[in-house]
Amino acid sequence: MKVEVCDRPEEVSERVGRLLDEGWCVVFPSEVVRRSFLVTFARRWGGIDAGRLYTWDRFVRDRFVGQGRLPAGPLHRVWAAGVLLSREEASSYLGPVFGEVWERGGLEGFLASVLPEVLLLDLGGRGDAPWDRALSWLAEGYRKVLEEAGLYEAEDEVKRAAREGRAPEARVAVVYPELYTAVGVPWEDLGASWLGLSLRACVPEDAPVLVCYPDAVSEVRAALMEVREALKEGEEVDLVVADRGLVGLLSEEADLLGIPLSPEVGRALREVSGVRVLFLLDEARRAGWDFDSVRDLFLAGDVPWREGWGEAVREAVEGKVWNCEAWERVGRVGEFLRDARGVMETESFGALREALDSWVRRWLEEWADDAERRAWGFARGLLVQLSLLEGRTGVRVKRPWEVWIEALKAVPYVPGGGEGVPVYPYRVSAGAVGGRRWVLGASAEGVEVASIPVEFLPEDERGRLGVSTRRFTESFVYAYLRSGARMSMHRVQGDMTHEVPSVFLLEGTVEERGMVEDHPLAVEQRVWRGEVVEVRPVQAMVDGFRRAAEVRGWWGKGAEPLGGVARELLERHGMRRGNELLLSPTVVQGFYECGLRAWYERVGGLEEASFRPGFVDRRSLGIVYHALLEEVFSPYVGRLLSEVRLPGDFRARVKEVLDAHGAVVEEFIEIVADRVTARLEGVIERLKGLFPGTGAKVGRIEGWERSPIAEGLALRGRLDLLVEDGAGNPVLFDFKYTNVPSFPHSDKLEAGRRFEMQLLLYALLLKKQEDRLVEDALYVAVEKDDLLSLRKRLGNRGNKNTQVYRDDEGLEGLFERLERTLVEIGQRMEGGEISYAEDRNVCTTGGGGCPFRRVCRVRYTVREAE
Repeated sequence: MKVEVCDRPEEVSERVGRLLDEGWCVVFPSEVVRRSFLVTFARRWGGIDAGRLYTWDRFVRDRFVGQGRLPAGPLHRVWAAGVLLSREEASSYLGPVFGEVWERGGLEGFLASVLPEVLLLDLGGRGDAPWDRALSWLAEGYRKVLEEAGLYEAEDEVKRAAREGRAPEARVAVVYPELYTAVGVPWEDLGASWLGLSLRACVPEDAPVLVCYPDAVSEVRAALMEVREALKEGEEVDLVVADRGLVGLLSEEADLLGIPLSPEVGRALREVSGVRVLFLLDEARRAGWDFDSVRDLFLAGDVPWREGWGEAVREAVEGKVWNCEAWERVGRVGEFLRDARGVMETESFGALREALDSWVRRWLEEWADDAERRAWGFARGLLVQLSLLEGRTGVRVKRPWEVWIEALKAVPYVPGGGEGVPVYPYRVSAGAVGGRRWVLGASAEGVEVASIPVEFLPEDERGRLGVSTRRFTESFVYAYLRSGARMSMHRVQGDMTHEVPSVFLLEGTVEERGMVEDHPLAVEQRVWRGEVVEVRPVQAMVDGFRRAAEVRGWWGKGAEPLGGVARELLERHGMRRGNELLLSPTVVQGFYECGLRAWYERVGGLEEASFRPGFVDRRSLGIVYHALLEEVFSPYVGRLLSEVRLPGDFRARVKEVLDAHGAVVEEFIEIVADRVTARLEGVIERLKGLFPGTGAKVGRIEGWERSPIAEGLALRGRLDLLVEDGAGNPVLFDFKYTNVPSFPHSDKLEAGRRFEMQLLLYALLLKKQEDRLVEDALYVAVEKDDLLSLRKRLGNRGNKNTQVYRDDEGLEGLFERLERTLVEIGQRMEGGEISYAEDRNVCTTGGGGCPFRRVCRVRYTVREAE
């Protein structure tokens, strides 16, 4: 392919216009880009042969595949996965490689996401190893299912066409060939005589800077204020979200400003009123119809039940209901549950559709508004399509309800309707011509575009297959900048901290901006400065500021160190013994993030008062889980992990410990004891599943370890569980109540960013104590079926940053950097310093932000003092 390089999309459109006059057909990377060129041509020339302007998908269908076959989409892939999993031989091929996951079931959604990638693998000459057999079976089976259903995978067809030399030789111009993420073969192999029209691969001199805001609200509000002014001037405006998590916030803020939006970003159906009832039903089924799940289903405010279920929930509380059989004795609940299970147990999609319609007529009223009705119609439409596939092929799946639910998760829902400012996903709008464009959420994570084939495979298997990652991040950024798009990002959203994309750091084109003036934290800062601020909606907040001002007076302005008081405080709270400072991973994490909060919380013992209603104390329940896990594993130290069992009548012991810790309201102990017992059994089985047939042994459980780091400084920690695999290699486990934290990129440690280091510190402790490097270290969520592997040697579930921990030499290098960080933290603690890194933004993380904001003298006074 010959490639011409242009500086601007406008130059590309001029060149395309000349090519059309010469009889060429032109291919675009997306419908959004194609439409923008078509509008530009129509305005310039008044009319054009739109039939020669293709999207890549339509070009593949017309020129490579032909009529009579349809491209496979998310719905078809879920159905195909269900078909493959329903075959008798599936367990012999997939069971050995997926282990515990296979036994648990629910693989339809995962397989649907990887089947297109499996088709592209070069599996010729593979051996008889478990992964070889599994991948070959999946590829062959999926290709046959596609053929029987009259479907095709576009990338597979392109690869076969290139291999067979049947790509069209006609005049074909490809706009932005650098943006086609789904073309897995070199353009030269596909169309040697084609012409590519690319954008120059660098940041233009007049490109707008990347604007960084401290938080998501400030970014969205600032962008919408500019959009409103552009609309007043009659300009055409597009919004692009690189971070899809901004869509809901964007809609809320746009409503406040009176800006109509027309989102073309797919939403997850589980978030949509009108369909959420289906997910609540499925969650109740998966939970065994326990009290929590059925209560959440009955009390869901967006479900138009024909009768109120509040009285049934109240009766269940009084009757100490905790499982399905007990629920069935509460009013009409038994009848309801039998109906619901009848829907879920149907054996075909056609029968499921009829049973669902009958269930809806009996138990639900009409949906409240058109949006909910459209969403329900969309969900039911997917079921109709599955029924048609079933009828056309004559193939049935084993569990139609589960396949349909997975389809609802996989297929994005675009509400549509109404006129307004278009809101596009990041990948579809790069290089569009005309109008003004704002790209929101353009952090390093948001703008990353990469094709990572079969990422689920172990690293050695990927190496054997010769697959490699293809990266498009910079090409997309350049395309947006060369089209004049204004790009922005936010540093913090919820408990996530975002990084600036490297392309902007290298070019030095980054501008930091503060919060918008009416942001609550900006108001709080102005109150601290003594400015007169009117905060009408929340008077309690103003009262809190005034009380906090009194505390501030005790400490004085600024963050002066505690001086000689620090040593006394540390000794009093057991962090210093004699001449040695003792640091635990929890204390290290606290002082690393915010010195002042750590003094308040870890040394001063202050706690946040919680007024959240509930019958479970989450913190106490977490302590209960740790205590019970210690009881269960302790008798098995030195014995095989496969021998571990819950003692007989362990549920009675669970009740006793719950009661002793005051973790649960008395009326609910029966319910929670059932759940805790089941969760503990689940944890044991999950751990066993990580070491199938390897002779793994329980090494130790809940033991204190201590190791010197430097003179006068030691690290100590209480390991949750250490297991030795069949080869004697140590594997660490850290149990979490519900959520497992993600692993940060190791570069964040020096950069002063938020850095979750607890599991790494336990691994360091083991290395210092026994001179052994962990084979793997895993976070395990007790209340969820979730675990996260640091080195991805035992668990496939990790994140993109785990790659930096896989190499032994790299991990040991990180340990050396961690030790230096420990020394620095120890010195700050000894000196009583109160430190805060401005760019860590830990103050606004979490649902309600830092609990010590009202007595903070760092974020809201050091800034002005400096």
